[in-house]
Amino acid sequence: LKSLSRIAGARGLMGVVFVLALAHTVYPSTYSFSTMATLGWDSSDVGWSLLAFGAASILVQGGLIRIAIPKLGLFKAGLVGIIAAVIAYFGMGFANTGWMIYAMGPFAALAGFANPALTNMMSSRISKSEQGELQGAIGAAQGLALMIGPLFMVRAFEHYGGATSDPYMPGAPFLLAGILGVMALLTYFAVTTRADRQAMPADT
Repeated sequence: LKSLSRIAGARGLMGVVFVLALAHTVYPSTYSFSTMATLGWDSSDVGWSLLAFGAASILVQGGLIRIAIPKLGLFKAGLVGIIAAVIAYFGMGFANTGWMIYAMGPFAALAGFANPALTNMMSSRISKSEQGELQGAIGAAQGLALMIGPLFMVRAFEHYGGATSDPYMPGAPFLLAGILGVMALLTYFAVTTRADRQAMPADT
């Protein structure tokens, strides 16, 4: 994250991006294992749930974000995204029936509000000449999270989701992700400024 040292105004929010990216790695690394262990699902059940989540995500990413963020403003949109992510993580972590997983799908999709809002907010803090460095730093932060996040998530599943685990909590990776989400939320409140809370997307 060398470029981040030259865009100091974005550091606090970049930390939020990094922690959220860490939490998000729970999906590719342990979702199928966790739901199979908790609910007795097979690969077909997992596939149908992912199809439903994908449809919800398309609705949010393809249309709702463009409508909602200009109306809410960047700060509120980011807040909605982070809170929705936290709800989804804890909901899936404590789920013991299939409908509970599906019920978390809309929240998981609404979590997609966070990254565009945070990116726009960071962009508004820095000069035009620093925009390229900002995008590089965001990519680096998310890439680092993708490298180390799965290690923690898989380890949490191994420790709490094994046949001899005591307590037996195969949803533990999602609870860990939820804790990370709460950390991101608290950091978000701590590092945002009055200007951030009034900021609107650049194209509005």
